Amino acid sequence: MPKVGKRFFLTWGAVLLLVMLCSFGCTQAAGGSTNSSSSGDSIASLTVNGGQAITPSGTVYTANVTSETATAAILLTLSTGAGATLNGTSGTNQTITLGAAGTTTLVAIVVTAEDGTTATYTLNIVRAAAASSDATLGSLSASGITVNFSSSVTSYTPIVPNGLGSTTITAAASDSNAQVAVKIDGQAQSTATLTQGTHVVLVTVTAQDGTTTMTYTITLDVADSNLSVTVD
Repeated sequence: MPKVGKRFFLTWGAVLLLVMLCSFGCTQAAGGSTNSSSSGDSIASLTVNGGQAITPSGTVYTANVTSETATAAILLTLSTGAGATLNGTSGTNQTITLGAAGTTTLVAIVVTAEDGTTATYTLNIVRAAAASSDATLGSLSASGITVNFSSSVTSYTPIVPNGLGSTTITAAASDSNAQVAVKIDGQAQSTATLTQGTHVVLVTVTAQDGTTTMTYTITLDVADSNLSVTVD
């Protein structure tokens, strides 16, 4: 009988130990998981610089800003009781400094629900490349006339052949985003009738940035009358 009682005591002791271990393990499993996605650790909305809420692709948010935008004010709306960190700093709103124009700034967002579960999100803030200030011409020609063009040379006085009835001015900017405007004797026109004398062609390039300009000049000294110039 004493031996049976001892075995009985040891058996119940083992059961109690197993129950304790199971209870501890189950508690850890329920409260220690990370990178899960429950209703309490999700982002209700995310905005940058007061714009419209961004729709994510999975757990990735992308915001596009202009090249002139140097900072981004991030605002999160979370589930009740949840908290967040932005690049390791606690809070749901933060203003960060962006990288140079043409770069992407990454923001790591970790949302912690009231029950301790967490979910990780990424915000990519894409800053547009700066507008080009290139206002040079890539090519400049006048049909029937030899123009020894170089983008760094802005003034030309080519020889106008005797008897040439017309010439077409063709110009293209080095940067395809730049705008080119041609004027003959002060008039923007496709065709101009030139009397005998001196006539001035101005080709003005406006860079993508909208402020940088460069003007190329072709001076035509016409010996014969009735020279017609066509611009395309």
